[in-house]
Parts: sequence; structure tokens; C-alpha cells
Amino acid sequence: MATIAQIQAALYKLNRQTASPLKPYEDGQAQIGNYHLSQAYGGYNVNRIMNNGGGCTEPAGHGHVTKRECLQRIENLRLEDYEHWEHERYLERI
Repeated sequence: MATIAQIQAALYKLNRQTASPLKPYEDGQAQIGNYHLSQAYGGYNVNRIMNNGGGCTEPAGHGHVTKRECLQRIENLRLEDYEHWEHERYLERI
């Protein structure tokens, strides 16, 4: 069973891995690129801030899910980013 603390820790790692801001808002300003937890309808999802107004996307999938599924979505995002990074490094070498 996943906990909110585990989800927050995974989001911290994702933000660090992608060089994204660690906090969604600082001094009232939206931090573009930040991944953070959304809670609604008894479920959880990952949002990412996309503009100065705080507009968000759901990069890990639409809809709110259980904590366990949300944690898996975050791990999938981390893996996708790593695979993209590895692919970019490969292309630079050839």
C-alpha cells in the first residue's frame, strides 16, 4: 500500500531528475515545469504546471486513481525520462 509520503518522495525525485522546480508556487508565482500531487474525487494524480497562470497537464494519464496506481504512474514517468535521456546520449555518440 502506497502512502502520501511515498508519493511526495517520488515526486521530489522526479522533479530533481528532470531539473524541474521543487515547489509548485514560490512567492505566489507558478513554477513552470513542477510536478505535484493532485487530489480529487477520493483519488490521486500527477499534475505538471505548464504556464505562469498555474495551468496544468496530467502527464501520467487522465483521471484520479488510487495511491498505489499514482505511485506507479510517477515511477513510469521517471523511467520514461531516463530512457529519453539515454536515447539522447546514444544519438550524440553516433
